[in-house]
Amino acid sequence: SGSRLREERPPTGEERQAATRIAKAMDRAKYRDREVRQTGVAVPPGRLKVGQAMQGQAARSLGAEAKTRPWRQKKRVHVDDPTLSVGIMCDVSGSMSAAMEPIGVSAWLMSEASRRIQGKAAAVYYGKSAFPVLKPGEHMSAVPIYTAPDGSHRFDDACRALDGGHNLLEGSGARILVVCSDGYYETEQMESVVKWLKRCIAKGVGVVWLSYKGRDQGEIYCHEAGPGAEYVHVSAGPVAAADAIGLACIRALAVAGRGD
Repeated sequence: SGSRLREERPPTGEERQAATRIAKAMDRAKYRDREVRQTGVAVPPGRLKVGQAMQGQAARSLGAEAKTRPWRQKKRVHVDDPTLSVGIMCDVSGSMSAAMEPIGVSAWLMSEASRRIQGKAAAVYYGKSAFPVLKPGEHMSAVPIYTAPDGSHRFDDACRALDGGHNLLEGSGARILVVCSDGYYETEQMESVVKWLKRCIAKGVGVVWLSYKGRDQGEIYCHEAGPGAEYVHVSAGPVAAADAIGLACIRALAVAGRGD
């Protein structure tokens, strides 16, 4: 990517207040999720662990009691305080050049809001390639403002990077993907967007798409992905839209939390 960090600045008082409002909404939203837990059992159904099964068979052949639990079962259970993971992906293609400050504010707001409720956030920026801006568990202390010179959009790479580093699809607890983009991509990337959004929702990951130019292609993607993908206009700025972003998180996680 040709994108470079142009400026880092401290968050303003209004931005800190907006992060608090989003954090409160996220705190309500995450209680709607269910956590996946694996348990070992002695009898099926479940996934067989061959090594433990052989140990149990060997013990029985010697007349001993088999104490192994070779079957692994996955159960979704309601928890009082599930962990929260937030994946943030920001478009640095040329069409986003005028929106890079509000995108930087959005990235800071979402990461700070999750931190305030003991969640973990990770952020990647993507254009000609995807590159990390915030690793899982790190603190984004300043608002990052990048340049947006790229002429392509590696949406698929950005999703893979977030999933690999943050375990969004197969992780436990409440999970949400935040996309900051206008959604105008190359044909192959356009095809992968809806695939990724649907896959996230099916795996219990809420999706919130932030638009900085009014209605754009992102709204179409969210419509095609179905319930669990929320589209939010933030053309007046992410601080002014903080309450709308918080409500979108609640709605997205309420639907996605019912997925498998």
